[in-house]
Amino acid sequence: MASRDRNPSSHLAKWMLSYARYKYPIFKFLMSFWLIPLVQVCAIVFSRKSENRNAPTALIVTSRFDQMSSSFSCLVPQLKKESVNVICHSVNHAKTGTISKIGHIYNFFSACKHADFVFLDDTFLPVSYALKSKWVFKPRVVQLWHSAGLFKQVGLDVTQGSLLRYLMKKNFQNFDLVAVSSEACRDAIAGFMGLDKERVVALGTSYTDRYFSGPSLSDKTACQPEKKTLVYAPTFRGDAFKVRASPIPQVKHVLQAVESDFDCFICPHPHEITDVGTYKYPVVLADTLDKIDILITDYSSIAMDYILANPSGKLVLFVPDVEEYEKSAGFYVPLADVSPHIAHDKAALTAAIQSNERHDYTLYSEKYLTLCDGNATARLLTYLGIREH
Repeated sequence: MASRDRNPSSHLAKWMLSYARYKYPIFKFLMSFWLIPLVQVCAIVFSRKSENRNAPTALIVTSRFDQMSSSFSCLVPQLKKESVNVICHSVNHAKTGTISKIGHIYNFFSACKHADFVFLDDTFLPVSYALKSKWVFKPRVVQLWHSAGLFKQVGLDVTQGSLLRYLMKKNFQNFDLVAVSSEACRDAIAGFMGLDKERVVALGTSYTDRYFSGPSLSDKTACQPEKKTLVYAPTFRGDAFKVRASPIPQVKHVLQAVESDFDCFICPHPHEITDVGTYKYPVVLADTLDKIDILITDYSSIAMDYILANPSGKLVLFVPDVEEYEKSAGFYVPLADVSPHIAHDKAALTAAIQSNERHDYTLYSEKYLTLCDGNATARLLTYLGIREH
C-alpha cells in the first residue's frame, strides 16, 4: 500500500507557492485589464483642468522607489534647462495597499491628461494596460530602461507558455520609443519586448551621461582608502516569490583572505535581504564606480556601468552557478566578451583578485555601448523635438 504524506502543511505550502508564483501574477494582470482603464477614464472625467501652459510637460515615473530613480538624474536637469515642466510620480507600489495604489494610479492618469511625455525606466502596469487612443492618453511614452548594453536574457526571451508570454508582452506594448545604447542592441531589445524594431532607437542611455560629466561622480574626500577598493555586487536571483541567495557566503571567505591588501565591501541586490556585517558598502554603488579598483559581479548590468565609469578598473565575474543560470535564463553576449576575468570557484576568484593582469574593455564598449558618450540625453531631447539641433 502506498504511503501517504501525513504532513498536510507541506501540501499547503506547495499550493501557496504555486499560487504565488503562477496564479497570483496571472490574476493580477487580468485584474489590470479592467481596473486600470476604469481608473484612467475616471481620471479623465473627474480630474481638474490644468492651468494654461505654454511649455511642454514631462511626467517622470518611478514605480519601485519613493524617490526619483537615478535613471533620470541626467534627464531632469536637461528638461528643466529646456523650460519643460517636470512632474515626478515616485511611488513604491510594492509597499502600497490596494486603495492607496488605486489612488496613485488615478493621480498618474490625472497628470497624464496634461503631459506631453511620460518617461519610464522599467515596466509600469498603468502604462501597460492604459487605453492608448489620443482621446484618453495624450503623452508619448519614452522608455529609457535601467541598464545599458547587452548581457543576460530577459523578458520574452526567458518567458515560457503562451499565456505568460502574452502577459509579458503586455508590459511593453504601449512604449512609443525605447532608447538603447547602440545599434547592436536594437534587435535583442526589440525581441525581448516584442516591439517593432522601428520603436527601438539607438540614441544612448541617458543615465550614463553622468560617467562623463567630470573626473569624479562624487566628493573625492568621501571614500579615499589607503588600500585598493574591492566591491562584490551580485545580481538578483529567483523571483519575487522565491528569492534565491547569492554566493555571498563564498565571497566572504575570499574577502577574509585578501582584506589585508584591499578594502573589501559587499553590496547585495536591494531585493536580497542579507546581513553582510562589516563588509557593508557605506555609499551608493552607482555613484562611486570610478573609485572601485576591482568590481566583482556575475550577471548584473552593473558590469556595463563599471566599464563606462572606470574603464581602467578590473571587472571580475564570479559565476559558480553559471551552468544552472544558462539553463534558466542564458545570455545575449558570452561572458568572455564582457570580461576575461571569470571565476567559477573560490580559488579562481582569489587568483583573479590577486592577479595584476588588466583588460581593455574597448571591444565590448565599441559594439554595445557606442552611444554612451556623455551626449545621450542631448540626442534624446533632439530626437523628441524638445531641443533644437
